[in-house]
Amino acid sequence: MAQLGNVEYTQSPTKEHWAQMRHLVETANWTSDDHSVMDMLPYFPATRSVFAVEGDKVLGFAVWSESPETRITWVGFYYIIEELRGKGLGRQVWKKMMDCKPAGKTWALRAFEDMVAKYRSEDFPIAGEEMRKVAITAGALKEGADKAASSNSTTTVRNVSQLSEDELKQLCAYDKEVTKQDRSAMLREFFKQKGVIGAVAQRDGAVVGYGATVPTALVERKQIKLAPLFADKFETVVAIVKKLLVDADPESPLIIYVLERSIGNKEFINFLLQQKNARHEITCHTILTDANDSFPIDLNACFVPHNHACHIDG
Repeated sequence: MAQLGNVEYTQSPTKEHWAQMRHLVETANWTSDDHSVMDMLPYFPATRSVFAVEGDKVLGFAVWSESPETRITWVGFYYIIEELRGKGLGRQVWKKMMDCKPAGKTWALRAFEDMVAKYRSEDFPIAGEEMRKVAITAGALKEGADKAASSNSTTTVRNVSQLSEDELKQLCAYDKEVTKQDRSAMLREFFKQKGVIGAVAQRDGAVVGYGATVPTALVERKQIKLAPLFADKFETVVAIVKKLLVDADPESPLIIYVLERSIGNKEFINFLLQQKNARHEITCHTILTDANDSFPIDLNACFVPHNHACHIDG
């Protein structure tokens, strides 16, 4: 049975520490934490962390984001290697994380069903949104989008990679309208990441929605996460999805997370579940430290939240 040895705690993880963390997360198949998250975390200015290490080996970690644009501090990762769970290491990592809590901030995280009671009994007593997950193939969703697309739509959809600087600013301004946060620095980095495909919808010269796909979990699993997906209406959603999946491998598993109270859990999830072999589950719950705060996102435009640990939106 593994025992705790000479454990050290660091808030300045090395490149190797981050690489080990990524492998542990992707092996665990935490599909909400896609490749762009894992690529950006080590250098993104808002990232904070505590790593438990023994020599060069990572034993556990907590990683959170302290964005100055929001009162919400987001705990994106809390993990202890399996052979050391139940030995007190997790409590030490957790305590060191909570000791870093900045004044005036509400902390939030998402917990799997079997961990909600544990977290709520300690530092995160407030229940928030359920997060619902749909798994489908890229081909099935593209086929459904093709059938649902309007033949007389006046909406145009372009790849984000084709936007001018002014058009990218318009996209960031639209994101701010939806999320009520200035996430422009994060979005600019996000769209530069390997594997990220972005599409923006415009009508009468104005941005009316945008979305993205990005690889998630182990590369060999060929999984894709669809997020975010913000739009003014369902017709726009369909147009964006068609653009995003035009070159996708039809057999690739596609993962979509929606928020309980959002329009995505009404119009979009019903559409998704009508497609071939779509699977649905309640995957986790949002819990917070303070009842007086919540995410300010416009739930009527949020078909799929970004759910990005570098700058959480909802």
